[in-house]
Amino acid sequence: METAIVAAKGGQRRTMIQNLAEKHQEADEQDFYELFGLERYVDLDKEAKKMLGRSFNRLVLKWHPDKNPLSRKEVCEIMVTKIYLARTVLLDRDLKRRYDLELRRQRDETGKWSTIQWYFRWGFNLLLAVGGLTAIVCGTAGVLLTGGASMALTIPGSMAMTAGLRGSARMCMDSDCGDTEYLKELGVGAIQGAVGGAIGAGVGAAIQGASVAVQVGAQVGSGAAMYGSGHMISDASDVMISQGHFGQDIKQEVPGAKTVDEVLSVQNATGFIAGCALGPFLGPVAQSPPPEVIGVNKQNVGQNIDKDDEEIASESHQEAAWEQPAIHQPSEAPAVHRATSAQDVPSVRSAVENLRGVCYQVRFVHRRRARGEAKKVWLTVDALTSASDALLVAQLEMPPKRGAKPAHLEFHEHALDPDMPIHFAGVRDGDTLVIS
Repeated sequence: METAIVAAKGGQRRTMIQNLAEKHQEADEQDFYELFGLERYVDLDKEAKKMLGRSFNRLVLKWHPDKNPLSRKEVCEIMVTKIYLARTVLLDRDLKRRYDLELRRQRDETGKWSTIQWYFRWGFNLLLAVGGLTAIVCGTAGVLLTGGASMALTIPGSMAMTAGLRGSARMCMDSDCGDTEYLKELGVGAIQGAVGGAIGAGVGAAIQGASVAVQVGAQVGSGAAMYGSGHMISDASDVMISQGHFGQDIKQEVPGAKTVDEVLSVQNATGFIAGCALGPFLGPVAQSPPPEVIGVNKQNVGQNIDKDDEEIASESHQEAAWEQPAIHQPSEAPAVHRATSAQDVPSVRSAVENLRGVCYQVRFVHRRRARGEAKKVWLTVDALTSASDALLVAQLEMPPKRGAKPAHLEFHEHALDPDMPIHFAGVRDGDTLVIS
């Protein structure tokens, strides 16, 4: 679980921290601060980190399986896992901030500032997007009257609109994102908008009085150039952050930044090519939406992950997961089978609405587990959970070994699309998914 929670990004990270804090509260367990004898919400300065380190060493020695009777081996292993996880969460700036926020919510200590900040961000996003769009429309409409000079308005307009779109996308995917991550989205959006607006303004001024064929060709090229430049700017900023060029604190506070491997992946290349192909339809002055906006719907569909049984839970709590009865499903669910066509948009939307709150009891089987370890577990999974999120939930119960190759889910010997909700992949109550 320690590896999974560090690797998680955005909404997945928020969900995992939320479930973690709720499990501790339900089991009446110590929170991570109490475990190490620290004051709750304390800033981890040098002295606090030293105290955490001493407590960590003492607790690991106390609960080490080799230092305890064989009859307590399983309990000790669970406690050592919790101790390592607690240290990881508290020493990571973003994980600690999210953990503190969940503890405050449990104790009704969030106050008014959290609500004000949420409304301020959304209001600012709306102001940027609407104001930017207005500037673009005005700049385009005044081309004939100003001889193309008004096209200069499209540059600040594109900056504002793209920043507002990126900020809104970040809030949709992760409403608990930190200030640094939110400001990073606004900054990258502004740079994308400036480059895209400059391309659009330059092309718009250059094609005044040109033939229709030349104007169409210029629009096609500028649209593709806008998206391509925006995508590369976003990737470049992510790589600089993930490589630590802006400092380790910024790297920890922006966990969603792509790594070099992710930027060079086939998936990212495919998105880049698809975006450049769609870019020409955006016209000479419209800035393409950032890649994050395209993925908002997929992220939101997969975010509603049901509560999972963690490694820290007791043996009786783990056994209850095997015996949990099947959950009643609304009568509307069967009608979803005819709503899986991507061409029938209203039907798909209706199907998604009908499936909200529907859960399945799914058995996860690990094909690579070593002898003597748990090889399968029953878990309650939301019907709209994506295959990648379902895999994360399963790996909380059956953590992969360090250095293990990335896993994927298979259903009836076919690999599942990571972004596809399990219901639309054909998974139903009582089915088995293989971790391969």
